Amino acid sequence: MLPYQTSTQAWPFSTQQEQLSMPDMDKMEGGRRNQARNIMPVSVRMLMQHHEEDGALQVSGVEVGLVVMVVQIRQVVKGDMSISYMVEDDTGRMEAVHYHDESTVPALRNTFVKIIGVLKSGREQNMVTVYRLSTIQDMNEVMAHQLELVVTPLRIKKQQQMAASVAHASLMGMTQVSKTGHAGDGRHPPQHGAGQQSHSWFTQTFSQPAKPAAATVLRSIKSCLMEVGINRQELQAIHRVDLGVTMVDEMLEYLAMEGHIYTTSDQHHFKSTDA
Repeated sequence: MLPYQTSTQAWPFSTQQEQLSMPDMDKMEGGRRNQARNIMPVSVRMLMQHHEEDGALQVSGVEVGLVVMVVQIRQVVKGDMSISYMVEDDTGRMEAVHYHDESTVPALRNTFVKIIGVLKSGREQNMVTVYRLSTIQDMNEVMAHQLELVVTPLRIKKQQQMAASVAHASLMGMTQVSKTGHAGDGRHPPQHGAGQQSHSWFTQTFSQPAKPAAATVLRSIKSCLMEVGINRQELQAIHRVDLGVTMVDEMLEYLAMEGHIYTTSDQHHFKSTDA
């Protein structure tokens, strides 16, 4: 397996902007729009080792919709309707197909790129259908992706443990109420134990925005498990049909003002405050 190349010859910086080829969510297989909004960082090996008979691709028990890859392009074959890339990371090689229009400029060979797409399992070999391809300008992004591959399963496990703890605390709180009677009913004083505190924390933490559009955007932000969060352009692409670019921007500002989200690496990357 060839290692990542960092020499000037193998690093032809491109001036092309992010290329977007996002089909309507309604046309995705099975119409599974909610699943499509679950974005997960993956390696080539993870995709190549997945078998169609295993069902949907999962990472630590979480079903994957869109995959995020940071890879190096080794081969480019341009056809009439699509561009076929042979891409590589330090775990393997695979094919990625980008269906394009006349204005699409192919990425350059040996260039590092970030790909957002969907896994297509086949009998002979798996491949990725590219929805967005952007050229990486900073090698730190490659390292950041490698760290995300390690951190994401740990974050999923932590979130699952927190959810289990909250559910248990909530159940214990309800059990305590059933034993002591209703708080403030004149027979028993209100309970201020751990169960009630956990329930209060649960209610506050997982409260939903008042605006339905904001709640929709917040769900997409929560579905992204990458350490830096989801960026503005990805949210605009996901909701370009149901909300539109302007509405997404307005809802991001609203969510930030209400304390539901915060920015991470820059002003265009967002994470939920209860992540």
